Order: sequence, then structure tokens, then C-alpha cells
Amino acid sequence: MKSSARIRFGLFAAVALPLAAAAAAPALARAADRPPAPPAPPPEAYSACAGSAEGDACTVAFGEESAEGTCAVSREGNLFCRLDHPPPPPR
Repeated sequence: MKSSARIRFGLFAAVALPLAAAAAAPALARAADRPPAPPAPPPEAYSACAGSAEGDACTVAFGEESAEGTCAVSREGNLFCRLDHPPPPPR
């Protein structure tokens, strides 16, 4: 009986594992094609909207530079200043 159970398990593994891998392959390919999520806004973007409401105009100061934007809600539910013209992504 033990050897017949091993044979059945071996047959199951030989059939089920390749099927599972084949089923997962399209999802993995889609995930690899997706661009990475944008980085989280910097702390200055959150403080620029302190005391504001979603949709309000805002200005973020980065040292001696500043940028205009609109207060928006982040994925985490926090209000931040979404820049009208964000800088290009780092290379």
C-alpha cells in the first residue's frame, strides 16, 4: 500500500505541478510587463496640503525651488500635493 500511495502522489505531482506552473505563467508575464509603481511623495508634498482639502491648489518648496500642484489623496489615504508638472523619473 505504501508504494502505491507513493506512485499516486508521484503521478499527481508530475501532472499537477506543470499545470500549476502553466496557469501562473501569464500572470507572472503581465506583472513583469507592468511599469513599477511611482515612488511615494516626499514629506514636503504632504506638508504643503496640511489644512487643505482635496482639489485645493498647493505649492511645494524644495529648498530654493518651488512647484505648483493640486492636493490629492494618496493610496494610503493621506492628502499630498500632486505636482502639475512632476520632474522626470530618475535614471
